[in-house]
Amino acid sequence: MALFWLALAWAVITYIEAGEAEARKHVRLIGHVAAVATLFVVAGLGYIALTRVFVALTGKVAGERVSDTAYGNILLENLRHHPKYVLGLVAPSGSMYGPYAGGPIVFLGVILLCIVLRAALKTSWFRSLFVLALLAAILICAQNFEHLLLRSYHWPTGRSSFYAGLQFPVLWLAAWLSIRPRWVRTLLLIAAVATALQTMIFAKIIAERFELQRRDFALAKDIGDAIRRDPLLAGVTGISLPYREMPASYYRGLIRPIFDSGRSILEYDFAQVPIITFVTGVELVRIGTVSCPPSDESGPFTIRRDGGNVVVCF
Repeated sequence: MALFWLALAWAVITYIEAGEAEARKHVRLIGHVAAVATLFVVAGLGYIALTRVFVALTGKVAGERVSDTAYGNILLENLRHHPKYVLGLVAPSGSMYGPYAGGPIVFLGVILLCIVLRAALKTSWFRSLFVLALLAAILICAQNFEHLLLRSYHWPTGRSSFYAGLQFPVLWLAAWLSIRPRWVRTLLLIAAVATALQTMIFAKIIAERFELQRRDFALAKDIGDAIRRDPLLAGVTGISLPYREMPASYYRGLIRPIFDSGRSILEYDFAQVPIITFVTGVELVRIGTVSCPPSDESGPFTIRRDGGNVVVCF
């Protein structure tokens, strides 16, 4: 998919750089993109076929994503969801996959798009429509098409849509090729502002991740110390912990979790006991999951003994 997206981006830059004298080469560019698309489809179908053969010969599941493919109504439902997730990548209020500079970046991107289309329109209507079609295809493909083939498309991931981060550089390079050597300072200013905005939001994210880690370590230390200090809990060997989202108050002052991004490590059952052991040295074996009453407070937690084990709620 990355190769196909890069082929579209290459077609945009090459077509704009060619200029008016080479504008008729659009057919050749379409042929190149079609060849990459064919390679992408053939490779995907071949991979699915090989996994099906593997399952038939060994009886083992080749992988959740390969075995959990969409069909019929689910595929049509995925097609209906795709535009929403594409727009979510460039929403001015912030990406649905995580925080970014939002409105200002979208505004700068619109300026670059207008520059590119204005330069193309000076040549012909067809040239401007062709450039617009290629840019639209890049945006549509920024949300990985592979999700259309999965039943779990309702939960796309940012790592499979990283192409959206390259959308702005492609627009900037296309604008540079369209108006050089005019407005060079304007384009350099746009690049500097966009870089500064993204740098600030990245710095904010890193600072919040460190703060979330501090809160996780503090809660794990409090739980471990409470187990070690309480004489009624002496000799326990197992522990039961809740498997659910942390209360909203736990994230007070932080950007709320988005899908799997920015969540407390204590929300994951496989990490709860290891972090308690790492922070406090208390070694226990996880024996199960406990159902705890809903709470909107992050401070208090309860600990009780259940036979030879300890039950923790937070």
